[in-house]
Amino acid sequence: MADGISWEAEWYRDGEYQEDVSWPPSSWKGGGDGSWWVSIYNEEGVADGLYRIALYVEGDLLAENTIRVGGTVTGPSITNLIFSENITDDDAPTDPTYLLSSGIDAVYAFFDFADMQTGMTWSRVWYYEDESIASKDATWELDSSGSTWIGLSSDEPLDPGDYRLELYVEGELLAASNFTVAGTESRDAIGPITFAAGKDDQGNPINEGTSFSTGLTELYYFIDYIGMQDGMSFDERWFFDGEELLTVNLTWDQGDRGTFSDNIYRKNSDPLWDGEYTLELYVEDKLVQKASATIGGNAPPPPTPAPIEGLLILGYILDADTGEGIADALYVVLLPGIKVDDWDGDEEEIYTGAKTDAEGYFELPDLLARDQSYSIIVWADGYRPVVGDDIPISDEVSPLEVEIELQRE
Repeated sequence: MADGISWEAEWYRDGEYQEDVSWPPSSWKGGGDGSWWVSIYNEEGVADGLYRIALYVEGDLLAENTIRVGGTVTGPSITNLIFSENITDDDAPTDPTYLLSSGIDAVYAFFDFADMQTGMTWSRVWYYEDESIASKDATWELDSSGSTWIGLSSDEPLDPGDYRLELYVEGELLAASNFTVAGTESRDAIGPITFAAGKDDQGNPINEGTSFSTGLTELYYFIDYIGMQDGMSFDERWFFDGEELLTVNLTWDQGDRGTFSDNIYRKNSDPLWDGEYTLELYVEDKLVQKASATIGGNAPPPPTPAPIEGLLILGYILDADTGEGIADALYVVLLPGIKVDDWDGDEEEIYTGAKTDAEGYFELPDLLARDQSYSIIVWADGYRPVVGDDIPISDEVSPLEVEIELQRE
């Protein structure tokens, strides 16, 4: 696979195409290789029937399979396969994950089982970079259902890279999962976070520190990394004065080692707000680094009360099916007292509004008054509008970041 190519997933039930749960043609963002999943979800239960999943890449059918839902399920099962670096006293994972730290010499796999029978043959096969490195056949001696764990250990630290565990019962593959050991024997995959006020032409930080003057328009961070793998999920979570400000979800494509940097800024080029900024970095959903910096003082200020003058609203308008930002979508706030059904499109009755950029981001140019109520309309060409009447504005923390999902018509 290659990021950017077109792919789609089509679901069928009893031969009928299921448009509402199928994945439309989208740009692939999962990296060159690895594991991926798609699903059908219904809080009231998935309807019985014969389901078929068909996967297309650049319009070509590359894989398909079927599964029947309903009827009587027989035979053993193994579920909830997860990994950890250590075990608690009551045989539970200390930190369930699919990304393990550098330098470890053992990994433990935990799973649930059901409908097993004493005397059944079962086996495990461990892989490293697609090559089998350890296996074992055994006779089942535990209860018919419950939870257990197995381990893989070495006299030397486990090599960084991609691993896989497959579990078989009576020769049939019942469960499999990948995990990654990151970094090197002596270094974590992601090094400490360094904040800076800028970046020079060679990519080096300018004015490193953890305290910056009022008026800073961009806040950069830098990390050294080693033992990373392209295709890993890499997430940035930014907090402002303890409140979540922004989450950036990336697919790692920077190679095995080097220096990586990124920055935050306001779309309208205004200075960043004074206060404490905290950055958390996650690899494969595991927190790997955390650090804070302050703008406008030498120490983190106390929590900032909601500004008297009003509430700033900013955020993203997204496609509900793909999660991608919608360009040129509109977020319109009507004058107090005017309801959505009474508005005929007269611009004189608009209090404030904004249009999204190419990434679906918007920022209202005017603050909403406290202790006031507004009617709001969010829409875009080809999508169903989202509306609300008499939405009260009280003591929400400002700025308030929102994400609105729009369904296609």
